[in-house]
Amino acid sequence: MKYSFILILGLLLGLFTSLHSQNETEIKVDGLLIPRVDRNTVSSPSLGQLIFDTTTDRFWFYDGSQWLEVDNDKQSLSEVLTEGNDAGGTEALNFGKIGIGTSTPDEKLDVDGAIKISTNIDTSPEAGTIRWNAAANDFQGFNGTQWLSLTYFKKEKFWGNNDISYNSTESNKIVASDGADFDWFGISVSISGDYALVGASKDDDNGSDSGSAYIFKRSGTSWAEEAKLTASDGVSGDEFGYSVSISGDYAIVGAFRDDDNGLSSGSAYIFN
Repeated sequence: MKYSFILILGLLLGLFTSLHSQNETEIKVDGLLIPRVDRNTVSSPSLGQLIFDTTTDRFWFYDGSQWLEVDNDKQSLSEVLTEGNDAGGTEALNFGKIGIGTSTPDEKLDVDGAIKISTNIDTSPEAGTIRWNAAANDFQGFNGTQWLSLTYFKKEKFWGNNDISYNSTESNKIVASDGADFDWFGISVSISGDYALVGASKDDDNGSDSGSAYIFKRSGTSWAEEAKLTASDGVSGDEFGYSVSISGDYAIVGAFRDDDNGLSSGSAYIFN
């Protein structure tokens, strides 16, 4: 037992002498002194290597591919994130992940709350940069060549630029499935999203010139007739469909020669 103790003591003294002589780790009575170096000067760090970086006054360890800060000084991180101003919330640095409003960030940047993006005036931004363009009233992203809008245009199914050049080439022509002479199909039109409403005020379904309207739905680049609308009390001469409008789930059709309140007093019908 005596010789075992002497052997262990000798090994510890040897380790202390070796480490101390290499100015790496010092074992002191009141603690362990970690190497104090500029981490950028460590040419071949080892996995798990721990140092005290003299350029940041923080502890760092090497995870096999990069140096990660160990010191979780929230006040210092708050100063960095807010340029010295009080953030008014919780900030945390957790093994290379930054949390704002949360002390347990799950991603590289985890924000619990709203983010404000301001106008970027950098003349040479990096690809992937996002900014708010106050003049265009739009969010934009830089693709390495130019700033492009981040607005999504539902109708065109298009991302990336709010200055869209519309195609002036005719893409479709629609007609009534039961069209006849002098129906005046197309006297009025309206479109909303994937739906179009077309009036035929001289259609004769409820009598001569009683009128009707047709709903068409778009599928891809094609339009198909979905329904035909007529007035429930339509009569000759009402000209139902002389005016039409559609928005979302609602459509309205005018019959300006309806006589409910007198000769050609007019009426309108709402459908949904």
